Order: sequence, then C-alpha cells, then structure tokens
Amino acid sequence: MRRTLSKSLGRSQGFALLVSLFLLETPSVVSAQNLKIDISPERVSTGLYIPFERIGTVQPKSTYQTIGKYWTIGCETVDRNYTIYNEYKAYLAPLGIRKARFQCGWAKTEKVKGHYDFKWLDDIVNDMGSQNIEIWAELSYGNPIYEGGGNINLSGGLPTSQKALKAWDDWVEAMVTRYKGKIHEWEIWNEPDLNKDNTPDQLAAFNLRTAKIIKRIDPNSKIAALTLASLKESYIRGFLDFFKKNEALELIDWISFHGYPQNPDMMYGSSIDKAKELIHQYSSSIKLRQGESGCPSEYQVKHHALNNYHWSELTQAKWLLRRMMGDMGHDIDDASIFSMMDMIYIWDAKNNKWDENIETTDMKDKYKFFNRFGLIRCDSMKRAEKIKQSYYAVQNTISVFDQPLVRVKEAQSSVSSSHAITSFEYQNAVSKAKMLVMWDGSQIPADTYQTQKAVVSIKESGFKNPVWVDLLSGRVYKISLDCWKKNGDIDMFEVPVYDSPVIIADRTSLPL
Repeated sequence: MRRTLSKSLGRSQGFALLVSLFLLETPSVVSAQNLKIDISPERVSTGLYIPFERIGTVQPKSTYQTIGKYWTIGCETVDRNYTIYNEYKAYLAPLGIRKARFQCGWAKTEKVKGHYDFKWLDDIVNDMGSQNIEIWAELSYGNPIYEGGGNINLSGGLPTSQKALKAWDDWVEAMVTRYKGKIHEWEIWNEPDLNKDNTPDQLAAFNLRTAKIIKRIDPNSKIAALTLASLKESYIRGFLDFFKKNEALELIDWISFHGYPQNPDMMYGSSIDKAKELIHQYSSSIKLRQGESGCPSEYQVKHHALNNYHWSELTQAKWLLRRMMGDMGHDIDDASIFSMMDMIYIWDAKNNKWDENIETTDMKDKYKFFNRFGLIRCDSMKRAEKIKQSYYAVQNTISVFDQPLVRVKEAQSSVSSSHAITSFEYQNAVSKAKMLVMWDGSQIPADTYQTQKAVVSIKESGFKNPVWVDLLSGRVYKISLDCWKKNGDIDMFEVPVYDSPVIIADRTSLPL
C-alpha cells in the first residue's frame, strides 16, 4: 500500500494519507508523559540485511479491527500496585490483542471486613470493555485481614481457617455476581505449586469449592484451574483424580500452566505432550492453556524468572515472537504474553521478603525492584517511559495472523539450513492461501541480526507474488525471481532465516 500511494501521490503525500487513515481507526494514544506510538514504516530499527526489494511494512490493527482472540496480553499485578493501569491503558487497543489476563485483588477490594470497594475494578473492567477487550479474571491472592487468609504475594498460602474460607466464598460470589455478563472467563489462584504447603488434594478442594460458586452464579462462564508455575504430572493427576471422584470434571475448561525457559523453544516436547495425554485420559473437553509467559528486556540480578542473564530489548522481542509462534504451532490454547508494562516490586531487605503492604509508603530498609517483562518500559514512578521493540513485534504478529488460519498438520513443506529450523505451515480457511512461519530455535535468542541461508520447499502454495516478512520489524520484501523456482506443484525458495520468526506468504495475504 505504501508503495502504491507513493507512485500516485508522491512519497510524502502517500505516507501522510496512510497515517491519516490509520489514525481514523485508532484512538488517541498519549500517556501521562505524552509518549506516542510510532506508526511510521520505520517504527522498528533493524540491523537485518535482506537481499530483496523492500515493498512495504505490516500495517497494525487495533482491537476495533481485529477478529481473532488466540492471544492474551498480561495486565497482572495492578491489584498490588506494582503497575498502574492508567499508564498503559491507551496502548492496549492499538496492540490489537482482544483478551487480557487480570488479577482482581481480594485484598485491594476488601480492606475492611465485609465491605468491598469495587471502584478501581469497575473503572478497569469498563475501560477494557470500551476498548473491545475481554477479561480473563483471576480471583487470587489472599487477604491478610482475615486470620488464616493467606497473603498477597506470589507463592502466598491459600485461605485455611474457616472464617477466611467463608470470606473467600463471599468474595468469589460478589465478584461473579457483579461482573456476570462482562467477565466470562475465570482463573482461581496463581501458581499455587510454588508454595510447598499446597498439596494437590488441597488445591483441588479449593478449586472445586470456588468453581461451584462460579458455575452456580454464571453457568455459561469458563474456568481455568490449577495454574501451575511449571507442568507437574503429580499435581495434574492428583487434581484431576479429586475432581473425578467428586464427579466435577465438567466444571473445568482448562488446566493452565506457565513457563520461562531461557530458550523458549525448549518449552515444547515431552512435558507438554505428556500433560495433554494425561488430561485427555480424564476428559476430552479440558484443554491445556498457556496462561503466562514472557521475557525481560534487560539483566535482572535476582528475583523472578530468567534472572542473571544479559537480556536486551532485541532478545526480548525475539523470545516473545518465538513463544507466540511456538504455542500456536503446538495447538496450545490462549497463549498469554507477560506483560503489558514493567512492574516495580518493593523488597523488604530487613526481613528478607516482599513487602506485603499494598499501600507501601515507608521505604526504610526497602528498595525498588524493576521487573522488566513489559512491552512498555516504566520509570521509577511507574509511568510509561518508552515503547519497546517487543510492543511493535507483537503488534505486527497480531496483525499478520488476524485471519482464519488453520495449521496444516500434515505439512508438505520443508526447510533446510545449517541449523535445525522450526517451521509451521498454515492455510487460510477461506482463501486457501498458504503461509509458512520459520525460525532458528536451536539457541537462546541472540543480541544480533545474523542470518543464515535456507532452502525452503512448499507444495501447492498457490503463491503468485511471494514475499518474505520479518515479524520483528514488520518489513516486507519481494522474493526475487532468481531465488524462487517452480518444480511442478512445488515452490522452491532460497531465503534468509535467523533466530526470530519470519514468514513466506503471498502478498495478498498481508495487511500492508
């Protein structure tokens, strides 16, 4: 589109018209610091050298334009004030993702026993709804105002006392009643397996009592249970045994899991296959759901996942794209991206633990820990400071894959290169146009743009104008005739690949 406009109107006029057309579809995007989204074709700088003619750039789609709901954006930790929703809400719709995972914050909502202050939640639920975003709501964590009520931190204990459990039941009932019709998917507790005191039977009993309340109030709602930090066969088996014994398997729609390997491609293999097979032994309707996964954009000394490694904005973007494409290629439901914006945690150095006070003001013997997993960088005041490379990379991917694609399970394509290349073949269910996504997943994403040559064959591609697309930058290149050969119903290509996903597709299949 950019090239066509330049021919008829002149380069500057064509680009100005393109920007104007996009802005008509996209709400004003300005934060407290006047940080604007770059919508120009050069919005992502890249060191890639591609020996083809560049013909355009992927055009982003907002949530008012996208149709698919395959991916989820993580909007967690607002409940504990680790991030500020108002600082990043303007960047949600332009990203294009139609679903957000959100933690509802029992302790933030019920600060006085029996009294719920829902205003902060109402504002967020209504704002996301206005941006065409569905919420996948998590009910945890605990509430320290009740003895035995658990705490607000990761790996915090479940409510255990009778009074705390009754208060939990009341909280769940109040939440589901209030947001019935606005929230349709619920998750019960985040990463309970991090606390060794939480046994599979205890988790199952807690999930069951909660699921019964949710389904009683909203029978059409869906529930993601267990939410493991890592796939543990003993937890899954014990959990499902309990539900089967209580004839309650039909209450559960997903078993949710997380994962943070340095090489995102190492997430797939026997553990996921075994988990799927185990779940299928109990129910054909319960699916495995990827509920949280991400990568920091810089070195993190300690605490949280993927620490003590020299990450960068480039390697973060590559990691996220490989995880997105890997989850989709392995038919894993509702792949979630952690997270929308960086977070700031408060570490209590004196007591060697996270500060459990949601409204922390006293910083004596405490320090701020920047958790740089966001697509948007925050400053020391939790304000939006910079839009990272990863934001635009995810935006490109959402736009390209927002079409009725079906994975070709018996793929008639191959990729040959100096390293083993991961690839998945898709076909548009309506147009029948094919698309091949591929990357070098043999190593941890590198902070370079080094490519290697690959020989690709695709049977019955249907290509008339094949292009090569870099999802990270969104740049689109016409594959030259000397690198494209036809042999009967097989198309052969010589193209670059690297450790970030790229696509071969027909030009007509892409939003340019």
